[in-house]
Amino acid sequence: MNNNKLQAKTTELNKGKKLLAAGKYAEAEIIFHNLIHLGDMVSEAWNQLGILEVYRNNSDEAKLFFERSIAADPRNPAPYSNLGALSQEEGDWEKALQYCQHSLELDPSYPPALHNLGVIYRKRGKIWQSISYLKKAAKADFRRSRRK
Repeated sequence: MNNNKLQAKTTELNKGKKLLAAGKYAEAEIIFHNLIHLGDMVSEAWNQLGILEVYRNNSDEAKLFFERSIAADPRNPAPYSNLGALSQEEGDWEKALQYCQHSLELDPSYPPALHNLGVIYRKRGKIWQSISYLKKAAKADFRRSRRK
């Protein structure tokens, strides 16, 4: 994909993310499905559809979409982190830890996975571990925001 096409697809993906954040789920959903249909940014589009289903309180559908995201690109840390967050919400601490740790194996400074681990440890009463991961998440997020 040439640079102009990649930039256009990235712009479209970001448009979908903004619509999702604004609560315009149906519009965002169309954009993500179009990207998947075109074969562009498939893993991230599936991941965003998973997030959309989380917002709709449909965790089973969200899991399915996160798993499709992984199938499209097993190197994407985002769906693993999101599955970790869902597992944590369901009280499956071991699975939550496994997903988040796998996300960090792919990207050791991935802020959402670091944050999710902080939340998991806080809910398990491991305050110092929680604080450590939450600090790492804040630092990693700050570094990434400065690169943009």
